[in-house]
Amino acid sequence: MDTQLYKRTLYTKKVRFIINEIYEYDIAKANISILLQAGIIKQREYDMFSQMTKYQREVTLGCM
Repeated sequence: MDTQLYKRTLYTKKVRFIINEIYEYDIAKANISILLQAGIIKQREYDMFSQMTKYQREVTLGCM
């Protein structure tokens, strides 16, 4: 085992090509988006929750 591994900053491997694609998602307000899609909350409630701060929204949904 390489005891100097912590000193490396780049971990690369020589390959000819990459087959898989990389996807990145940033889902804003995922908690209420999922609840709306699942039919647990209505659009009116979604709009109300989306106006709250992240902390207010998480506490309110947690209490529900």
